[in-house]
Amino acid sequence: MSSEISYHPTAGSSSSSSSSADTSAHRGIIDSLQDARAAEKRELRSAAGSGPLSRDRDENDDAGALNEEEDDEALFEQLDKELESGSGAFDLAGFRERRMDQLKQDLATMKEMRETNHGKYTEFTDEKELLQTTVKERFVVVHFFAPEFERCKIMDKHLADIAPHHFRTLFVRAHVHNTPFLVNKLKIKVLPCVVLFVDGIAKDRIIGFEDLGNTDNFTSAMLEWRLSHAGVISTRSSAGAQKSILGFSSSNADDDYDYDT
Repeated sequence: MSSEISYHPTAGSSSSSSSSADTSAHRGIIDSLQDARAAEKRELRSAAGSGPLSRDRDENDDAGALNEEEDDEALFEQLDKELESGSGAFDLAGFRERRMDQLKQDLATMKEMRETNHGKYTEFTDEKELLQTTVKERFVVVHFFAPEFERCKIMDKHLADIAPHHFRTLFVRAHVHNTPFLVNKLKIKVLPCVVLFVDGIAKDRIIGFEDLGNTDNFTSAMLEWRLSHAGVISTRSSAGAQKSILGFSSSNADDDYDYDT
């Protein structure tokens, strides 16, 4: 291992009083369903154990939660149209049963993912196990590190902060001495090196801090933007993070190290 320094730049309609009463009652049902769905989401988040969001990341959400909100909005919009046209026979009991089944499936999935260290930042010491994990899991972020490098410690801090907020992506780290095959196969020469796996393929990588403003003072939001750009996580505040990255004028990339295998 060499300590040589490497620099990298980087509308509604009228109806009869009877019809209006029916419509009003049905809208009350829709309102109650929306309230019930909100309660289900709170229960799901609680079961996932994702923890409180930090102040500077209140706008960040997991892709699955956003998709669920869009699906629900589409469903309620469809119900509204049926009520206005007077064509739809809404089965409240059937709807509740389907939603409960979906909730149970979601909770089971969250439990399984939690048991496989989703929502945490963990270390793999067995290279074979790491290889199997990158193939089995859909989204995996792997930080190849050496403990003596300060920039690896900085990357560790940010990844540990991000992991609980992106439950469907697995965040791990691996010591380069424990993963010689992967280090050679992926041609890892500079640390820290974060490799981003999607469906078993190394889709992208972050080498040193070259994509993070070339500074030790980058934020977790900037790293989140970079990960979302590769498609391994989703974040709704990516536009703001991108602006911050492009706005960096200072350069401080003197602490990336060449790693010689």
